[in-house]
Amino acid sequence: MKQIHDNINHLMLALVIGIVSLGVSFIGDMSKNIQSMAGTIQELSTKLGQINEVMKDHEFRIRQIEKR
Repeated sequence: MKQIHDNINHLMLALVIGIVSLGVSFIGDMSKNIQSMAGTIQELSTKLGQINEVMKDHEFRIRQIEKR
């Protein structure tokens, strides 16, 4: 009976270790995806800043043309 109890304990321990390993792997993958998204958001922010500057420049030029 003790051997069956020990075997069940070992199986439960292996199951817990497996579940924890999967969880850690999932969290690692999620972290990589979040870092990738942050990089993409930073690139978009930079591009939007450039677009904003171009729009301001065009607006300034249009106002100069309208004053003529």
